[in-house]
Amino acid sequence: MKHLFVRALLSVCVSFSAGLNVAVSSDEKIDDRESAHAGRLPTSGFSDLCLLLNRKVHPAVEAIDLLLNDIRRPYDIDSWRSYVTESSEYIYQMDNRTKWQPLLHSSPRIYFLSPLRPFSLIEVEAEFGRFLRRLQFPGKLAFHCVEGVDVQKIPHSPFSRFGVLQVAGQFNFLTSQQPERTPIPGYLDDDTQGSRASLNFLSLLLVRDYLFGKPEVQRSLQPLFAHLPSDAYSWGHLKPAAIPEGQRPEFIKHLQENIGSLNIFAEWSDRPEFGGEDEPLLKVFTAAPSFQAEGVSEPSGFEHQVSALLVPVQYRAVAQLAVVKSLGLHGRLPLHLTLVGQGGLNNPESVMMKAFQAVFDVAKSYPIDVFVHAGNSKDVAMIRRNLPEGARVDSMTAAEFFSGSFPVSSKSAIKKE
Repeated sequence: MKHLFVRALLSVCVSFSAGLNVAVSSDEKIDDRESAHAGRLPTSGFSDLCLLLNRKVHPAVEAIDLLLNDIRRPYDIDSWRSYVTESSEYIYQMDNRTKWQPLLHSSPRIYFLSPLRPFSLIEVEAEFGRFLRRLQFPGKLAFHCVEGVDVQKIPHSPFSRFGVLQVAGQFNFLTSQQPERTPIPGYLDDDTQGSRASLNFLSLLLVRDYLFGKPEVQRSLQPLFAHLPSDAYSWGHLKPAAIPEGQRPEFIKHLQENIGSLNIFAEWSDRPEFGGEDEPLLKVFTAAPSFQAEGVSEPSGFEHQVSALLVPVQYRAVAQLAVVKSLGLHGRLPLHLTLVGQGGLNNPESVMMKAFQAVFDVAKSYPIDVFVHAGNSKDVAMIRRNLPEGARVDSMTAAEFFSGSFPVSSKSAIKKE
C-alpha cells in the first residue's frame, strides 16, 4: 500500500528538483497512459515547474482559506471592506501563523509540490520544450474577444474550468499604484483589474503579500533590474524614463542578453471569494514598464524598445504554460488574457500585436481557447486590429461568456488583413 501511495504522488509530477533542473534525454521512454488522466502529464523526471502545473492549491493557501472561514461574510461594500481589513490582521497574528507558515518553508519532497517561488522565462521555455518534442494533441487555437466582464467574476463562467488566468501587476508580483507596498486593504481603493482579481482570491493574495511584500526581498525578486537605481526600479515599478540617457543603450543590450532571467509568478488560486467554478484557476502574474507620466516614444525610441522587449515574452511564457497544461486534458483549455500595460501604464498599442503574435506562434496547434478580455468597445477594436493574421477570432458578449456558449453568429472566423 505504501508503494502505491508513493506512485500516486509521483504520477502528478512531470519533473522535480529541489532547486535544481534535471535534464531529460531526448530518447527517454514516456508512458503515455499517464496522459489519460485529465489534467495530468506523463512522468519524465522531476522539476518544480511541473509540480506547479499538476498540483492544485498550495497547502499554505488552503490553510489560510480555512482560517478565513471563521470571519468570512457575504459581500456588500461596507462589510466586505471591514472583512478585507480584518483578514490581514487575523491571518498574520502569531497564533494563526503557526498553522500555515510552516507549509511555506517545508521541503517540497515532503509535500510533493512546488515551492512558492517565481520562475524565470528560461525555466518556462525549458519545460515547454521538453514536452513540445513528445506530445501534441490535435486542435486549433481560437481567440475570443470578450467585452465587459469584471475580472472578479471570471470564475463564474464555465469557461474558467481547468483554465489559466493572466493577471497584471508589478514586477514584484503584487499590485500597487505607487512604487511602494500597498497594504491589502488598499487594494479596495484600486479599481484596476490586477487588484480586483487579487481580492477575489484573497487567501492567495495574503500569501503573496507575505512572501513578496518585504523591503529586503525586493531586489532579489527580479535580478534583471537589481542594478537599477531606486528611482528607475522600486517595489516592482520599472520606470525607464528615469534611466539616464547615456545608460540607455547599455540597458537595452542588458535586456536583450538577459531577458531569460525575467521572473514571473504562477500559482493555483484558492476558492474565489465571490463564488464560481469549483475547479481553481492557475493564475500567472505578469507586468509591464510604467510610462504613467511621460507616455512612450516613437517605435524606434528607448521607451518603446523596453516595452517591446519585456511584455511579449511574458505573454509567450503564459501561452507556454497553457500548452503544457493542456496536454493532459480531454478537451479545450481556456486561457484568459488581459491587456497588460495598456491602461494607466501607457505602453504602446503596437506591443500588443507582438504579444498576441507570441501567443499565436506558441499555441496555434493546440486545443486552446484564448479569451482576451476587453473593458469596453474601444478595447475590443484595439484587440481585433492587433490579433495575428490567420488567427481564428470571434467576439463574445458577457452573457455568452457566463452561459458557457460560444457565439452563434461567428464560428471563430479566420482573420484576414
